[in-house]
Amino acid sequence: MILVPKHNLYLPERKWGLRKFQRGIIQATCVYGSGGVVTLSGRIVTVEEEIIAAIAGVRVNSDGTVDKRESAVFTQIDSATDWIIPNSAAPDDYEVRITNVVFNAGTGFFVSAAAEDVWIVLTSDREWSVRDTDSSAGGNKDTDFTIEIRKGSSGGAIETGAYTLIADFQSL
Repeated sequence: MILVPKHNLYLPERKWGLRKFQRGIIQATCVYGSGGVVTLSGRIVTVEEEIIAAIAGVRVNSDGTVDKRESAVFTQIDSATDWIIPNSAAPDDYEVRITNVVFNAGTGFFVSAAAEDVWIVLTSDREWSVRDTDSSAGGNKDTDFTIEIRKGSSGGAIETGAYTLIADFQSL
């Protein structure tokens, strides 16, 4: 299992028989009023599981942080790129949604906080994940999407981040 940032070229590396990718990162920030700095960094969450099933996900938390999901484990991606800094400014009246969903391999989310293009309030944690239980070659789940955040219940996004989730179950 490894989390790697999005955007740039793949640099494949082998370690313990698992594929490992490294990429560069694109980060954007937006200052919105006095509530804090709203920021999202695009990421790729890649999970290769050999025991039960592979689940890769991203969770935008009501406390201002963003977590990656690697099977059953949630871990904060990076405190420097939480969705709002300082975290004490969350959740205020921020909303989140996903857009530009592309299912590259497999179809549908395993967990989806809401349908595409639907704004939902960030008073609760919001998760999107994919799950792979097919151990056959090429049986992975691979999905690209954009997470957007806005302030208030109208208007456009004040910050966006591109995310890719890859879940690949490989039985022993």
